[in-house]
Amino acid sequence: MIDKELKYQAVQIAHERVAANREFYHDTFRQRGDAFKTEFKGILAEMLAQAALEEKGLEYQAAEFIQQQVTNKPDLIVGGLRIDVKGCIGSPKVNKQTADKTDIDVYLFYMFDEDFTTYYTIKATPEEIKNWELITVNQNNQFYTMQEKIYLGNAWEDEYGLNVSVNLEKFLQAVKDGKMTQNKYGDVGIRVGKLRSPNEKSKATHYVAVATPPPPKDNPF
Repeated sequence: MIDKELKYQAVQIAHERVAANREFYHDTFRQRGDAFKTEFKGILAEMLAQAALEEKGLEYQAAEFIQQQVTNKPDLIVGGLRIDVKGCIGSPKVNKQTADKTDIDVYLFYMFDEDFTTYYTIKATPEEIKNWELITVNQNNQFYTMQEKIYLGNAWEDEYGLNVSVNLEKFLQAVKDGKMTQNKYGDVGIRVGKLRSPNEKSKATHYVAVATPPPPKDNPF
């Protein structure tokens, strides 16, 4: 459970950060407007991370919650390790521009439930994150996300197209579990994604999975 007092403090700081961001990012695509929930998630995650380090007696350097200028400093430095702390709901996400430019050793994700009562953590290196799926909403809104994939099979590319192999048992199970829903024409969605390199054993060039949902309309960070 997350301490109520900690959440209260995060609420107060989030309101201050929203006001600061309006000034920092005014008239730029990075301006977040009244993105209170986004700021609250990030601040609560940073506060939980700091509390965990203090509980373990570990020394750390922390970036200010309300910064006086735009910087790309890490949220935490622990024993020389530069850590970016992010609060997320649903799946971990990192803005592409941030991932490509920020000098970070590890990302620490605090995965909250909708009510911000419980959480679990995920760690990932920048190299791992850049292997996640890249979602593009528009030119200024791209982010890496570790979405859950339900794999159904493989595909092999040749000069004429793709040869697709789908595991029937997995396909039927996905339908039974409600992971694949029919549209009004009776169709179900399947995603065929290209692998970064062919599978060493099967030589497959693509994976086949349950279709992922469309990207969100607003920037998650």
